[in-house]
Amino acid sequence: MLRKWMRYKLLAEKAVDTVGQNADSIGQGIDKVARKVEERTGAQHSAKITRAADQAKGLVGKAEERTRRGGGSGPGRRPLPPDDPRS
Repeated sequence: MLRKWMRYKLLAEKAVDTVGQNADSIGQGIDKVARKVEERTGAQHSAKITRAADQAKGLVGKAEERTRRGGGSGPGRRPLPPDDPRS
């Protein structure tokens, strides 16, 4: 059970690092999708779409900050090697 949890944790850390390293591109993609959804809905739900896009970009910003601080699996954190019995 612990091994599976550690693998999920390492995978989550890698995902956060990847998002943090590509935050600008991801933010642009979120904006592009939000504009497209607004076009398709006739801007009926503009406030909800804007709020959701802002929340998503906020999460991307948190990942970027964590990556900049080195809180992911990057510098300062060493993942366990694949053959380690604890992994």
